[in-house]
Amino acid sequence: MNKCPNCNNTPISFFEWNRGLNAFSCKCQNCSWPLRGKIINIVLFAVTVLSAVVGLIVAREIFEFRNAIKGVLFIIFIAPLIIIGSGIGYWMGGYKI
Repeated sequence: MNKCPNCNNTPISFFEWNRGLNAFSCKCQNCSWPLRGKIINIVLFAVTVLSAVVGLIVAREIFEFRNAIKGVLFIIFIAPLIIIGSGIGYWMGGYKI
């Protein structure tokens, strides 16, 4: 995570990053300065969503999970993709004023 342009501290924690739309805009936890996400945040979000959709399609077609419980399918194949994408977005992304 890049530093806040105003106070040069980490503006938001990883868990707060994952809540709602904090990746796109938030207030710095240290100085309360309003921040907007960089374009890389939007690109990484789109890549994460796309990989989750592709992962679900691949899992259904290759492993024939058509009749499997949806919750188990989500946890096994989709959750790791989302967690990894979110982590990459947090460490590569950042904010601007």
